[in-house]
Formats: sequence, C-alpha cells, structure tokens
Amino acid sequence: MRALFLGITFLAAAGAGRSDAADQPDVAAHIAITAPTEGEWTVAYTLPAPAAELVFVRSPDDSRGEDWTAPDGFKIVFEGGSERARRTDGQPFSEIRFGVPPRYRDLPKDYAPFMPFGDGGRLFYTGRMFACGGECPDDARWTMSIETAQEFVLVDGERHDARASWSDSGQGRNVYVGHAQPVVSDDVVALIDTALPPQIRRQLETYLPRFSAHFTQKLGALGYTPMLFASYDVSPQDGRWGRQGGTLPGQVFMHFYGQVWPSRIDDPALPDDLAWFFAHEAGHMYQHDAWADGDVNAWIHEGGAEAFAALALRAQGAGNVAEAKVASARRECTAAVAQTSVRDAIAAGKFDVAYSCGLLVSLAIDEAVKRTDRGGDGLYKVWRDFIASEPPGRHTEAGFLAAVARAGGDRLADEVRMIVRTPGPDFAKLGAAQGRSQPIPPSPCPAEAGAAECAPA
Repeated sequence: MRALFLGITFLAAAGAGRSDAADQPDVAAHIAITAPTEGEWTVAYTLPAPAAELVFVRSPDDSRGEDWTAPDGFKIVFEGGSERARRTDGQPFSEIRFGVPPRYRDLPKDYAPFMPFGDGGRLFYTGRMFACGGECPDDARWTMSIETAQEFVLVDGERHDARASWSDSGQGRNVYVGHAQPVVSDDVVALIDTALPPQIRRQLETYLPRFSAHFTQKLGALGYTPMLFASYDVSPQDGRWGRQGGTLPGQVFMHFYGQVWPSRIDDPALPDDLAWFFAHEAGHMYQHDAWADGDVNAWIHEGGAEAFAALALRAQGAGNVAEAKVASARRECTAAVAQTSVRDAIAAGKFDVAYSCGLLVSLAIDEAVKRTDRGGDGLYKVWRDFIASEPPGRHTEAGFLAAVARAGGDRLADEVRMIVRTPGPDFAKLGAAQGRSQPIPPSPCPAEAGAAECAPA
C-alpha cells in the first residue's frame, strides 16, 4: 500500500447551527480516564444532569460504534451527523462508562484518537472524547482527569506522576502517557519516540527549535512554549502504513504507523519531507490564529504556511528543498486550475489547491513587497499587519488584501484578488511590475542555498 500523508490542520470544533450557550444549562460531561499499561482504557462520563443521550462533538464517521465497548443496556448510534450513546430502554442517565482500545485509527478529515509509541507510550487526542448531555454549545468546557499505571502524564508541557486533571475546550489537545523523557529547551518541548531511528530523532530535535526562533523573530513570540510529538508504531498487522501529522494549538505532531516503515525510514527523500512538514506546521502556530473565514479563503493561511516553510528553509541554507517544493507546487497548481479558479477549485473539493496555488500567490506577494519595500521582509510584513488588524476569529480575505495593499500597494492587492478568482491564472505575472523602477538588491544568500533572497533566522 502506498504511504498516506495526511496533513490535517485547523479542524474547527463541531458546532455549526447550535444555539447560544449563554442561554443553555451546563451540559458538558466530566470525563475520567483510566489508562492501564495493557488492554482497553476506560473512559467514564458524568453528566451535570440526567439526559436522554450523550452526544459526541467530533463524529467524522461511525467508528466509535465499532471500537468502543458500551455497557449493557446502552448503544452507540449515528444520527444527524453525530454519534450518540443512549440507553436501549430510552430512559435518561447521568453516568456511562466505555471500554476504549488505545490504538491508531485513520479517521476522515480528523485526528486519530490514539498514536501509540514504539517504546510503549501513547499519545491521545482529547477532542475525540468530548461529549455532552445533548448538543454541545460552541464554548463548552470539559473537566478531564486521567489515572495511569505508574506512568507519567504530559499535559501542556507539564509532567504529572501517574495522574493528572485539567480543563479542556475548543479543538482539544494531545496528551502523552508513558515513560519517555521530553527534551526541553527555551524554544520547544519535544517528546520523540525512542523507537525512531537516531537520524530522524536528531533532525526533529534540531529543526523545530530553529523554525520557532525564525518565526518568533519574524512574526512575534507565541506566549507559550510549543510542543513537538513524534511517534513510531510498526506493530499494526493489517498491512496499512503511512504517516499522519498536523497541528493543534501549541502542538505539532507526526505519527508513523505500519510494518513497512523499517524498510522505508532510510528513504533519502524523507528528511526533506519532514523538514518541510514541520516548517509548515510551525508556521501555522505563528499565524497567531489569523485564519481567513471560509474554506475558499484557505489559500491565505495554507498558502501562507507553505510560503513560511520555503522562507524558513531558505534561511536555514536549505534552499534546494524549498525550490523543489515550489516547482512541484507550480506543476500541481497549473494542472488543477487550468479550467477553473483557485477559489472555485477549493469549493469543488480540490483542497490541495489551497496549498499549491496558495504557495505561489504568497511567494509572489513576498517578492513584490520586497521590491517595493527595499530591505523589508516581504510576506512577513503583510502577515504581521494581518495578525494585528482584526481580532481572533474575525479575519477575512478583505482584511488580508488590505494588509497586502498597505505593504505593497493597491495594485498588488487588486492583482491578488483577481488571480484567485480567474480560471487558468498566470501566477508568473502576479506582482511582476511591482517596484520595477527600483533596483533589486543582490541576494545575501550563498549560491548553494538556492534562494533568490533570504535573511538569517
């Protein structure tokens, strides 16, 4: 089976069409987890008041009914786009306890519930467990606790011996249970599976701190220390293999799964792929939640993160990796929008266009702004303005284009607006005339870096 790379980013917590929580009673369950070293975990829900059903927040499919063991007299059903636990006699209840196997499952457009480590540890995603007595309001908060068998628990970078408690909300987070020791620095807390080959471990431990330092300089500090997780599980016997990665607030993670990996881990292309992945995901964190509303505008934040990866790798002297990715994006984007526009392609389900075409748009903005603002830092200037211009959760395409106009002029902003709406766009012309009356400064990068222009991190 070919390797599957699923880069899932910024999945919104389910909640469309729900009523305002201010007028609703508290319906969020307390969630108590018992995590033995072997066998099923126990996940127990206690509701603040009896309810007819327990409604799970994230239900990309109906796999809980296959994986979770409900107690006698209860069942899990899939209705109205959500999985729901009910008593078979229809009576209300206030407590329910499930057996949950701590194994990896590939979920459609969502994060895996568990990411086992080859050294025996386990990473679990709290958002998979969120549920309420009835429909959950958008601002629901859960109290959560876990008790382990003499293993420590890592929550938000803090280590707890055998048990931990915390409050959770929004998209949730990844929590680690096991014995591996995190690598802690000023820039990152990294927990990397000791089962991973040493060369991969070294790269992961090296790159994210560098990217964090670069993006902190360009886009501002996060206000917290980001976390990196990397797990490596070759135990699955079903022939499936691949890697899944993504980001949650303050966290970047990658999971390798399947028996094929020992024969593939030395692939010469893998280090470059991982470097790009972690640069992209770190870039998302430093966008400071400034993601434009609506899927059709994903070219802004996904393309921005792709461009940040290219710029960060150039700054690290890995311009050859960046230029190979840009060339690949140009081929993919050109083919995808030959008969349609970027926005229409995304609306039609071709979400990869947000990455490939978004990268081309963002790099063109970067180059055009640098020609106008000699000595400036191009795309980063636009994003600093975009981040500061609107409150979190209120960022729009109009706001982004306004930031482009302030940095590179109204003409550039108009060109950007049109190029994502035009079928078969010519990205080479975007911003090409911008600042041409000014001489272009020579590149400060060594030629072997393969970069047209760069700056030290």
